[in-house]
Amino acid sequence: MNEVIVRPPQGREIGIAKALSNLQANIIEPVERTPWTMQREDREQFYQLTEYLPADPSRVHLGNWHAAHRASAIAPSESEIVAYGKALDVANDAEPDRAQARAMVAMLIDTNPGPRPANLTAYADAILHDLTVMGFTPTAVALGCEALRRSPAKFLPSVGEAIEACTDARERLEQKRKHHWWLAARVERARAIASLPQPEPAGEPRP
Repeated sequence: MNEVIVRPPQGREIGIAKALSNLQANIIEPVERTPWTMQREDREQFYQLTEYLPADPSRVHLGNWHAAHRASAIAPSESEIVAYGKALDVANDAEPDRAQARAMVAMLIDTNPGPRPANLTAYADAILHDLTVMGFTPTAVALGCEALRRSPAKFLPSVGEAIEACTDARERLEQKRKHHWWLAARVERARAIASLPQPEPAGEPRP
């Protein structure tokens, strides 16, 4: 996985706004910018059109064939589906990165206006240690810290709350991946059916 630069370059301080912008662009956006963000009407139509498409090509009738053509027209391209799938694989399967986690935890602390723990170093190190040894990917840590940063709480989260936020993020990422490949399978079936010769209308066999 390519390293995401959210730490000070060459020892110079980097502004929080710039660090958050880098974090958003390099870690969060690749999984949030889904190719399935179509118009609501198109998305609902895609679900309806692909719900009853048969897996067996010999069972395809004219209505299926037309539905497959319409579904294929509003579905994302194959390259978009593959690229997003790869981004989700990285988000779900990447190894923990202690340096990136440290930067994200530091930003979480720096952007919270509440009081600091008596031993800030021990607090930060405890969160960092647990998030790393529990195997959270950089994306899960980024999304978990983002959720904590945007919460209305006026105090820094406990270690347990940080773990809970990252666990929720990890579960959402896995659900995103499952849902993505479920939809991708529907697109594949629709395009396979659309590539078949047009079936004869029912009751009108070819002479």
